[in-house]
Amino acid sequence: MPERKIVWILICTLISNSAYALIAPFLPLEFKEKGVSLEMIGLMFAIYSVAVILCSPLVGKTVALVGNTNMISLGIATMGLAFVLFGFIP
Repeated sequence: MPERKIVWILICTLISNSAYALIAPFLPLEFKEKGVSLEMIGLMFAIYSVAVILCSPLVGKTVALVGNTNMISLGIATMGLAFVLFGFIP
């Protein structure tokens, strides 16, 4: 049974990372079209990685309190909301 849980965690991770990977090639084109400088585009991508590094310890402690399944669901829901909100950027 634990192997099944691990497989689902890996599938969820794959899907969430794939969602980011799908929009990443198009974001610079979209930002450039809107007049955002190349430095700012690079900074936005760098901030994502820095946020992952800084938030990982906090998320690790929270997982112990909330549980794996709830934390994964919350993370995927948050990521989905962020992608939807990207569509409303003027």
